[in-house]
Amino acid sequence: MNRAAIIGQAPHGTTMGERRSNYLVLVNLSSLSEEDWLTALREAGQPWHHSAVASVQEAAALLETKPEAYLLVVYDAPEDEICKGIEMGQLPSQALANWKNPIEGLLDIYDLYYNRMTLAKSELVLRYPRHLMECLSNRSGINLGSIDFEGLRESSNQLNQNGFQQLFCRLLALNALQDESARNTVNRLEACSLPVEKASSFMGQLDDLCLGFKSMEFYNSSLGEDILSLRDDETDFDRICRENELLIESLHKAQEELEFFLLKDKQTQRNIDNEKNNTNKENEKLKREIERKNAKLHEFSNKNKNLASKLDAMRRSKSWRLTAPLRAMTRVLRGQA
Repeated sequence: MNRAAIIGQAPHGTTMGERRSNYLVLVNLSSLSEEDWLTALREAGQPWHHSAVASVQEAAALLETKPEAYLLVVYDAPEDEICKGIEMGQLPSQALANWKNPIEGLLDIYDLYYNRMTLAKSELVLRYPRHLMECLSNRSGINLGSIDFEGLRESSNQLNQNGFQQLFCRLLALNALQDESARNTVNRLEACSLPVEKASSFMGQLDDLCLGFKSMEFYNSSLGEDILSLRDDETDFDRICRENELLIESLHKAQEELEFFLLKDKQTQRNIDNEKNNTNKENEKLKREIERKNAKLHEFSNKNKNLASKLDAMRRSKSWRLTAPLRAMTRVLRGQA
């Protein structure tokens, strides 16, 4: 990241000597959060400015055109920068070149403007911010006042890597820095930068890597136990799957039986409906037959009543009474015969 922001301006009346600097420019080549810088500077109660510089080349142009500017360049440790490149998929040689080329350009600028630049590792900013501000104030001649950088932190745009990958990438980065030209660049950078107290050596970093690998042994042991546990869980899972398959098969059989009984019940219901329909038809037929016979019975009854009425009328007639002796004589004669 090549970023810069104007972070300070000398109070009026400050003696600059030969430097004539009256404001600071922060060139942030590190993973520190620039917003934390600006917050800390604003909270100092001084008139800080926020003009941005996009690259080291623009910073060089600023130094050339603005003799009153003084640069503070903050960068990450070389092995950290190269390790980040490797974690992003670059080859060690590529990651080394991507770090080395801009750093050498920065050092060439420093050779020209060493009296108007201060180089500092981000470790110094994080661990000794007040000491850094004191050195910067002395070197630039700018009265920076009291600034609290307790809230400084690294930016969170780092890749998610497991412990072994991080250690492996860091080991590759340290080995890449053993290249002769890389060592020369590192030595030149450290010679131009503010010293970091209690800085870790290459062997100390290797010792840290060794301790990290030893911690990985415990991790591997724990991982083996987790794998055994996973295998047991896998066995239980297989058993549960088999039981589940048997249960599904039983459910399928039960479903087939239920469908068979449902079909049989539907057939039985259809038979019952057919019988019911046939019965209704027979009942309708019998009902019509009964109605027909009832009609005939009613007709015969009416005829019978008419005949009985006629017979009764005939018997009550005068002619019937007058011919009564003749009918009686006829019956007597028939009886003798």
